[in-house]
Amino acid sequence: MPSSLTTKPKPIFKSLVLSITGSLGGQWTEPNITRWVTLRGGTVSPIFSESVTHLICSDEEFKRRGSLVRAALRRGDKKCKVVTRDWLEDCMSRNKLLPVKEYSLAEKIRRENARKRREMAVVRGMEIGERGVNPNFYHHYHDLIFFRYEVTISREEDGARYILSLYESNAKPHMYWFCAKFYKRKGDAQPNYYRPSGTPGSFWREFGAFEAFFEKKTGVRWERRLLGNAVAVVGDGGEGMERLFRYLPPTGGKPVGFVPAEFIPRLERAAETNQTVEAVNSLQSVQSAPSAQSVQSVQPDQAVQSVHLIQSCKSVESVQWTRTRPPPATTPRISGARSRTSWA
Repeated sequence: MPSSLTTKPKPIFKSLVLSITGSLGGQWTEPNITRWVTLRGGTVSPIFSESVTHLICSDEEFKRRGSLVRAALRRGDKKCKVVTRDWLEDCMSRNKLLPVKEYSLAEKIRRENARKRREMAVVRGMEIGERGVNPNFYHHYHDLIFFRYEVTISREEDGARYILSLYESNAKPHMYWFCAKFYKRKGDAQPNYYRPSGTPGSFWREFGAFEAFFEKKTGVRWERRLLGNAVAVVGDGGEGMERLFRYLPPTGGKPVGFVPAEFIPRLERAAETNQTVEAVNSLQSVQSAPSAQSVQSVQPDQAVQSVHLIQSCKSVESVQWTRTRPPPATTPRISGARSRTSWA
């Protein structure tokens, strides 16, 4: 018998109503369980009703999803807990009512399913890693203005598209890897992978591969991407000539990444420029913001950039930080003195 022989049983099951389903094995018969539970202040119900607080269930019965198990699960854990025989045995052996979390069959199944999902993710990641980049070890790179380097370029006439990704390793020091997925037509579920580097490398090497691939497929340099495609076809589109893909930058104030100032589309309407200056002036109320004199001296092209900052950043503090410091070395390079940045 699982109870202690030297300690008088306490009423640990007081106000609890237990029911049993499935074969629990050995001496764990319904008459024995009824006697042990009653001795400790509880009740064993021969039928499952709304008053049942705990359903003692075998693993086989839970997996089979018998009628009592389904009824208990419909009531939810708060009203009826589905537990293993071990919970009942440990409560009686330790002479106290134990939490059910470690004995919950629903929790046990959830843990088992989570384990299976992790195992499947490992296998799936290894399969992807043979052709592309293992998502278990890498994530998409985000720059300091939260632009995600997962870029889609497409071709309307045949539905073909590439997804260009720059990955950053989860482990530090960070390594980087460029990879592109190609979908030949709209609706394709299985892409072809293009990964020019056999191994991960430095940021600048892989970012260079990203830029080169983008320019090859769109005919536009990455730094000029906000200005759109200049032509639609390389050459006359004949044999050996590849039709170009089109890139649509994010809209609605979403970050577009670092862009040299001369390649930022200008806001030419006077009304928009006036709104920009007003927005810049509002930064004066923030701690460590530029002085009133420096804000008033903002030129129109600087004001245009400032409104991009305000539209894209989540807070005034991040706007101020960006306006007062240059991009760190881990962000895409901007050549020469063209170090100003913008958002769409």
